[in-house]
Amino acid sequence: MNLIATPVSINTIELSWTNASAIATEFSLERLDLGEIFRGAGTTHRDPNCVEGTPYEYRVFAIVAADHGGVENNQRQDVRSAASAIVPATIAFTAAFTAPPGTLINEGPNVGFCVVQRLSQTLLAAGGTHQVRILLRGPLTDSLTLDKVTISQAAAPGQGVNLYDPGPDLTEVASGVPPIAANAFVTVGPVNYALDASQDLLIAFDISNTLGQGNVRVGGLTGADGFSRPATAEAGVQPRTPGYPNISPNTLRLIERIEVL
Repeated sequence: MNLIATPVSINTIELSWTNASAIATEFSLERLDLGEIFRGAGTTHRDPNCVEGTPYEYRVFAIVAADHGGVENNQRQDVRSAASAIVPATIAFTAAFTAPPGTLINEGPNVGFCVVQRLSQTLLAAGGTHQVRILLRGPLTDSLTLDKVTISQAAAPGQGVNLYDPGPDLTEVASGVPPIAANAFVTVGPVNYALDASQDLLIAFDISNTLGQGNVRVGGLTGADGFSRPATAEAGVQPRTPGYPNISPNTLRLIERIEVL
């Protein structure tokens, strides 16, 4: 039956199988720790009751139901096939980018502006087709509030636009992020996004215009550039970067890690 288990979100595993029987009318899908979690005529099911990092095992049976001709020992009753192979699955994010230890060490006290962070493809270790989340590192002192965070791939050369403009995949990762305390880590997302590790990645941050809440941790990293514009609510604007001065070539801001599923 070729059962396949694919993690698709932080709490969901998608199961699919093929119908190789000419007489089966239903299928029974079991998660070994729970028993049957689906019975029906379909060949797909999503298990939304999963926990990241926990291993699960699944198997599926083909069934000829009693009311569709199932007969066993001369009595009308459900007839089950042998079980499919047991298929393991674990929801596990992979690091697409990790800041080298000690990178984010400086702090820039700024208020009310937008930063577009470009990460060169040379810094990206993996892509993902389902979800992306970003681990941010808080400031050295005071706090940081982000009004919005967005993500997109940079436009490819030859598309007739600025290399650092976002493409049509501009996606909001978070809005109204609660204040990030000093030396704290905060994860934004996950969000559905198809990250292509062969293209530069753009992450834009709207920095709060409240005094004392614009402290941004920064550090030097070749291949990570920052573009700034002194206005809020720009992270979701497309195109974002024409007219943004490159305030920090080879500088990383805020991002401790990017993970994909």
